Amino acid sequence: MQDQRIASCLTAKRESKAVEFKEQFDPSDSRQSLELLKDIAAIANSGGGTIAIGINNAGNGCASDIRSVLDYDHAKYCDLIKKYTMQNFADFELIEAEKDGHTVAVFLINPPDSPLIFEKPGTYPLEDNKQKTVFSQGTVYFRHGAKSETGTTDDIRRFIQQRVREMQDQLVKGMRKVSDAPRGSQLQVVPRGTVVAGLDTAIPVKITDDPSARGAIVVDRDQIFRFRRKDVIERLKKELTDGTVPNSFELQAVNAVYDIAANEKLSWKPQFSSRLYSDAFIEWLVANISKDKNFVSITRKRFSEAKRKKKD
Repeated sequence: MQDQRIASCLTAKRESKAVEFKEQFDPSDSRQSLELLKDIAAIANSGGGTIAIGINNAGNGCASDIRSVLDYDHAKYCDLIKKYTMQNFADFELIEAEKDGHTVAVFLINPPDSPLIFEKPGTYPLEDNKQKTVFSQGTVYFRHGAKSETGTTDDIRRFIQQRVREMQDQLVKGMRKVSDAPRGSQLQVVPRGTVVAGLDTAIPVKITDDPSARGAIVVDRDQIFRFRRKDVIERLKKELTDGTVPNSFELQAVNAVYDIAANEKLSWKPQFSSRLYSDAFIEWLVANISKDKNFVSITRKRFSEAKRKKKD
């Protein structure tokens, strides 16, 4: 199931607050990289949205070669953001999609916890040793209609109000869990993913996908499917130290070739956000890549061949 924001981007006929089109993008070009960075920051600060590479201003797919965009390491985009904002913002994905029979690359961007502010000026060289500035030090960008422009007091106020609402919602959810707990329960604060062992009160459990199993208790899917695509890549970097970690496009290929969406133990697609993955999916990937160092390249080749056959 495709993310609703991507679907909206691909059907849009014009740019908007949450949608930006670019006919082409070269990651090695300084000017284009800085312009893209400005748009990513503006869209993120404005609540999130999409940037589609390979679509013109009229919303039509182009015959642009966007392979370099999809092949570019997600970590390098993150490094570019950190270089100019001093923030470790990585809450975005790069998705391969299709528009009017042409392959396009779509950045799916989520909002940050705090505004992305440029701590360094973004400049690139011109002829005669001159410099052109894309954004200045200390500036913060938001979307005003279809443009990425410097933020106003109202922009900052709206950002803060939205974050406060989100924090209040999280607080209420946490309080509800505490209030619904059985009498005599103990509250512990531990990092996500931590397993507390050695407690006298611990109860052994068995995980099952059979809802009719004896004593079965429904568990919130958010607790099982905790990883976005970028989180999967970061986990794989820790598990695989031999340079065989797949990039975002290659994970998309794995999803398609092995029909990961059909396996309820490996992934889950919430209604209004990107697909999420489980620890079981990461373990499955590590096992396959460790067994065959060519697993990723073979999967990518199969994915590309399938797409070509589909076009033919």
